[in-house]
This record gives sequence, structure tokens and C-alpha cells, in this order.
Amino acid sequence: MPPKPNPPRLRPTHFLALTATPHLSKTPFPTSYTDFRTTATQPTHSLPPLAIRPIGTLHLTLCVLHLPTQSHVDGVKLELGKWMRARHTSHASPQPSPPHVESSSGTEPQPPSPPPPSETITPNINANTTTTAPLNPTPPQGIKTALKGLHTFPGGSLQKCRVLYISPTSHVPGEIQRVAESVREWMFRCEGHAGMVLSREEEEFVAKQQGVGGGEVGEGGSGSSSAGDSAGGGVQIKNEGGNKVAVAVEPPTSISTSTATSASEPALPPATLHMTVMNTVYAKPKGGHGHGHGRGHGRGRGGGGGRVGSSSSRGGSGSVEYSRDGYDVRQLVEEFKDFVWAEEVIFDKVELLKMGEVKVKRMNGDGEEVEDARYEVCGHVDL
Repeated sequence: MPPKPNPPRLRPTHFLALTATPHLSKTPFPTSYTDFRTTATQPTHSLPPLAIRPIGTLHLTLCVLHLPTQSHVDGVKLELGKWMRARHTSHASPQPSPPHVESSSGTEPQPPSPPPPSETITPNINANTTTTAPLNPTPPQGIKTALKGLHTFPGGSLQKCRVLYISPTSHVPGEIQRVAESVREWMFRCEGHAGMVLSREEEEFVAKQQGVGGGEVGEGGSGSSSAGDSAGGGVQIKNEGGNKVAVAVEPPTSISTSTATSASEPALPPATLHMTVMNTVYAKPKGGHGHGHGRGHGRGRGGGGGRVGSSSSRGGSGSVEYSRDGYDVRQLVEEFKDFVWAEEVIFDKVELLKMGEVKVKRMNGDGEEVEDARYEVCGHVDL
């Protein structure tokens, strides 16, 4: 009997991010970014205007999540609060210790347990929800960070580029990276890995960490193992073309500690912290046929663009031919490789954001109303 096909990759619905609003607007960054947009869309570089991200959507991605129900969303918010309290009490990388909460039937999640008496509930007005915090928390300081340069992901082609990003450098060496890794590790060690949807590189790293053995995945799954067997799944190891990789599977309806990965070593590879400023997935036209060959693979954090369509992407002045193969950004990257976007930006929140940006209006530095976009905040913790 032929082996069963691998389960489809889960569609991200939410993501966790480090954000700097409104601190970003109080730096030279908005002016620098406007200049970048103008430069990038000029005939010299000819990037589609719609590929340049709205300033209100900019963030540092930590991980993307598949949270199909409100119970999953509430579970991640609960974990964020626990991570923050652990960070306050010990400035080392915290380890999760949430209780396993499920109904007697094992199918319906129960409401999160109330916080212990030593804690209070702090309203989160922006997210229309609540988060827990200690009675005497450390005053939020945030992470002072410089934003520099223009980059592509490792292994990416500058001649067929789909994504460009800015790199953060914290004033305290390594601070922002440590915070990012701490959040990611905490979430991954929860049951179902808190709904994390891993990249191919992360899947391969997890498979290696789990010491996946040989054997084909066939009827009965004799050649597979799960990174969260005791926790009900999240990442399942499959054999694809002779290679063992980890594939995300449906998360459970409640979140609890997974003992599948040792807390003494990283469960995930180091994150490439990035603030995406160009992603061609948002420039896909809505009708007809785009130019170029192959399929677009942009990592659209905001739910992606429209269907592949007409051969031009309009926005700003004129139009630019849309190419699914990407764009030659060698000259643009050379121009901005040492550019300092902002010397000091304070990233002071970890936010749970919903995929699918919404259009908004904002006032620019000249007091004029301009179009922008943002993501819906489902919950946050202050750093």
C-alpha cells in the first residue's frame, strides 16, 4: 500500500512580534522610510509600489501561528503573560510550567485558571482583553535598538529577490536576540508548540534535534515520530524524498507543557530578526496573468496578496510590471547596505497580531492625513 500523503501545511492566522509603536514615529525613521519608498519605486530600481510595506505594519517577526479558535488565541495570550512574569522574576531564559487544562471529555478547553493572589489583572485596552502582571512589576524599559542596512534572507538571490528587510541591533549587545529566542523557545515547549508554523529550515532543525531514525512513513506511520507525542502533536516528523523533516499539524484546543524537548538545549535554530520593508507577495495583481514563471513564495505576514493577475502593479506614480520571479535589487541593497534608518528605537511590546492588515488613516509629520495600514492586536505584554 502506498504511503499516506503528508498533511497539508497549516495556514498561519496570527503571529508574535516585537513592536515599537509609537516610538518609531518619534525618530527620523518615517522620513527615511518615505525616501526609501520613493527611491525603490523609481525607474532606476522599478519595484512595485505595493510591495513596499506600509509603515504602520512594520515589526520584528518572532514566529507565525495557526490559531483556528478563540481558545487557541486565549491560550497563547495566557502563555505570554506567564513568560513575562518569569522574565520579571529571573532574567535568565524562562521555562514554561503551565498546568494541563482540559475538560473531562478531553475535547473542549476550559477557561484559563485565575492568577494566584500575588498577581493582579491589568486591562489591555488596545486588545479588548486582559493580561496578568505582578503587583510590583519592573518598570517597562523596552529594548533600545538601532535599525541599519538592507538585507535579503541567507541564501536568497539579489537578482531574483522577493523580500527585503532591515536588521535590528540592540544597544546592549545581543539583548533583543535573547528576548526573541526566549519567547520562541517558551512557545515551542508548550503543548502543540502553541500553534507555531515552522519554516522548512526550522522543521529540519527540529528533526535533527529529535534524532529522527530511518524507516519509511507508510501505513501505520512506522517510520515517523512526533516532537510532541505526550502533548498531542504540533510537529510531526515525516519522510519526504528520503529526508526526515518536521511538519506542523493541528494544535490542540488547550496548551500545556510539552516534555518532548529538553529545556537544557535550544529547541529551535536562532531566529533571523527582521523588519520586512519589501515583499512582492503584496504586489500580486487581481486578474489576468502575471509576468514571469514559477510560483510566488512570499512570506506574507499579513495574509498574503491577491491572486496572481494582471501584468502591472499600480501604486504611486505609473505602473510596474509584476514578476513572480522577483526583482534585481543589487543596486538598491548596495545603496542602503550601511544606511542608518534610526539610531534609537525602543521595542517595548511583544504583541499577538492577527494576519490581514486593515487600512487606516494617520497624520504625517506635516499634519497631513495619509493612508496607512496596521494589524489587529489580539493581546500584548510590555517589556
